Amino acid sequence: MKDEFLDDLIALITRTEVAHMGKYLYVGTGAKLWKILAEHEPAYPLSRAGAELVRKALPELARRLPRGLTMVDLAPGGTKSVIASAEIGRAIGIRRYHAIEGSPEFCKSIPALISSLLPEIEIGVIVDDMFEPIQEVKTERALAYLGGITISNLIHPMDPVFPAALLADTLGKLLRYSGGGWLLLTIDTMNDRAELDARYKNKTTEAFATDLMKRAAVAYPALGLVGDGFKYDPEYIETSQQYAQILEATVDQACSLWRIARGDRFHIANSYKIAPGWFERAVREIGASVVYMSLDRATGLALYLVSGPNARDDR
Repeated sequence: MKDEFLDDLIALITRTEVAHMGKYLYVGTGAKLWKILAEHEPAYPLSRAGAELVRKALPELARRLPRGLTMVDLAPGGTKSVIASAEIGRAIGIRRYHAIEGSPEFCKSIPALISSLLPEIEIGVIVDDMFEPIQEVKTERALAYLGGITISNLIHPMDPVFPAALLADTLGKLLRYSGGGWLLLTIDTMNDRAELDARYKNKTTEAFATDLMKRAAVAYPALGLVGDGFKYDPEYIETSQQYAQILEATVDQACSLWRIARGDRFHIANSYKIAPGWFERAVREIGASVVYMSLDRATGLALYLVSGPNARDDR
C-alpha cells in the first residue's frame, strides 16, 4: 500500500517538493496541539475571531441564502469550529451536512457533535484531503464552508510574487464542492510584520510545527531522523505576503537515505496573507461574485460569501 506521508516526507527532505506538508500538521498529536493553538493561545486569535465573524453574519447569511441547502463543511477541525458550522446550518435551515476532513482524529467527534446540535438532518463525514481528494464528492447546489484560514496554505515555493493564478485555481476547486452554488470562507489579510511574528513566533506555534518531525521519527525509525533535532524558524516575504513555515535542523543527522546537516532548512507549509484585492480578483477570474464581506480590523480576518454560476434563491 502506498505510504503518502513517507513519500511526501522524502520529497521534503530531498527538496524535490516544498510547502506540501501542511495537511500532516493536523494528524495525531498535531490535532491536539492545533486545538491548543487555535482555541487557547492568546497570540493566535484567528479561529476565535473567525467564529465571532460568523456569528455576527448569521442574519445576513439567513437573508441571502435559500433554506434547505446541503452544507459541505471543508476541513472543520476541532469542536469550536464544528459548533460554528452548526450555527450556520441552523440559521439557514440546512437539510444535509457533509464534512470533508483530512484528520481522522477530528473526524471521530464530528457526527455526534453535529447530531446533538442539528438532530433532524442527514450527516455524512469523509476522511479526505479537500484539495486533492481520493474520493469524488458530487453534490447538488450547496453551501461550501471553509472555516479557519486553510485557503492560505497554498503549496508554492518561496517567491516575492504572489501566486494569483494558484489562488484562483484553488478557489475554483472549492467552489465545485458547492455545485456552483455558494462558498463561505475566511481569509487572513493581516500584513503587519510585528503582529504576524507574535502569532507565529511563540512556543505554542513552535510546538505545533515541530511536532511533524517528531511524529516522522517515531513512524519511520529506520530513516534515522532526530525528532527533536529541528527548530521552527518561519520567514516572511513582504511583497507576496507569504509567511513560509520553516523547520531548521539543529543537529547533524546521518539518515539512512541522506544526510541532514545542522542549519539545513525545510519549507513545510505556507500561510499567505491575502489582500482583499487579490482575493476579489481571483473570485472574478473563476466566474463568481462576492455577495457579502465582513472584516475584523483588529485581527485582519475577513469573512466572504461568494456566489457561483448556479447560485439562486428559489424562495
